[in-house]
This record gives sequence, structure tokens and C-alpha cells, in this order.
Amino acid sequence: MSPLPPFRQVALCLLAVGVLLRQAQPFLWEAYGPDRLGYPLALLVGFLLPLLAALVLPYAAYEWFARRHRSRPASFMVRDGGFDAPVSALAGRRIIMFGLLAFAVPVTESGDHGRQPLTDHLMLPLGVMLLLVGGTMVADALRPGPVVRLTPDHLILGGWRRTLVRWDAVARGDALPPAPGDTTFYVREIQPGRVRWHNLPVDLSHVNTVFLIAAVHHYTFHPEHRAAIGTEAELARLRAALSVGGPADPSGSARSRESAASPR
Repeated sequence: MSPLPPFRQVALCLLAVGVLLRQAQPFLWEAYGPDRLGYPLALLVGFLLPLLAALVLPYAAYEWFARRHRSRPASFMVRDGGFDAPVSALAGRRIIMFGLLAFAVPVTESGDHGRQPLTDHLMLPLGVMLLLVGGTMVADALRPGPVVRLTPDHLILGGWRRTLVRWDAVARGDALPPAPGDTTFYVREIQPGRVRWHNLPVDLSHVNTVFLIAAVHHYTFHPEHRAAIGTEAELARLRAALSVGGPADPSGSARSRESAASPR
């Protein structure tokens, strides 16, 4: 079991709180509107405060929850005969952000007999569009399992539909590992008669970006080490080969990046 907290589950709970506050805002406006409190106070109590609470509270609570896991270690989890790059706290932030986007438009409107389901010809299609876009992004952030998994035979990209790329099919020497701060990297898979490109979601991984890509390069160019993937001894050897100084060293040296990016 991952030693990391359940980022995605916590984010979903906080998202539910934010959505409820957002959808409750029109009811608060009707209950504490200008006729009852006067316009300035009603604007504050019935509109601004609940809207700010819906937007800020889930993020603030989530950041407090994930504060101890901002630094991504230059190491893998050893599990079930492979090296896992588990999901990072960024997945939870995306769930909250896109979930609030999906429910940005209230689902009710004022009617003759109080609140009723939304029928506005402008807001209804806008709400449906935001729900589809935001819901799709939330579903992507909720994809199960580790973000990336390394096994003796395959590089596995996690998600709703796992993608298995055989090590022998990974193209060599396309690019150097990314510099710190880069969030996108592609792996080129050479198959008979075609070439496939796979996005390596390094930004969603709770493993240092440079270390993760350097490890992929290392096993691409050093097939003799693949059989030992999934053992503590091989992880220690890999970290030494990539010149990682400590369990949570976020950098890795430039020399290790160059050696991982070029065949010996």
C-alpha cells in the first residue's frame, strides 16, 4: 500500500463541499437579499462570502492536507516486482479545479414558486458545456493506479486503460531528459510498420521529474539491468548510477542526465 495519503479521495470530498457551497449561493442571496439586509450587506453575505468560500475553502484545506508532500523524492516505490511512480498531490488540485469549473453555473434559477431547475436558454447550454469539460478533466485526474510503472519487461503508463511499452521498443536518443520544471515528456515506441508516441505524465508523478526520465533512459540503454527491476538492491544501484545523494534528493546531477541519455 502506498505510504502517501489518498490525495484523490480527499480532493473529491473537498470538491463536494465546494460544489455544495456554490450551489447554495443563490439560495443565500434570496434569503439574505437586498430587501432584507440592504444591498451592500446582502452583496457581502449572500453573494461574495459564499462564493469565495466555495472557491477558496477546498483549495486551502487541500493545501493544508498535502503540505508535507510538496517535495517529490528522487526514488521509486518498490512494489509487486516493479518500480512505481505514485500519483502526486497535483492530481487532487486538478480534481478540485476542474470539478468547480464543471459546476460553475448554478443548477437552479429563481421562479414563480421559488427555486426551480435551470431553464435559461443561455446559462443552460453553458452549464452543460462546463459540466462536460470539467467532468472529463476530473475523470482523467481520477485514473487509478500509479502514474508510471517500470517492470523488467515493460514501461507501463497508468490510467483507465494501461499502456504497456516493451523496453526493446522504446526509441533511443530522441531527446535529453527534461530540465527541472518541465512537465511533459514523450516516449517514442517503434513497432513494425508504425511509430507511436506516448505522453509520460511526469507532472502527475510523486517522483522527481529529472530522476524519473533519467531512469527511463537508463533502462532503455542498459538492458542488462532490467531483470533486477523491482528489488531494493536494484533501486539502490539505480540511485547510485544516477548520482542521487539522498532519499529525497530532488535534483540529480547533470552528469547523470547525460550518461542516461546516451548509450555506452
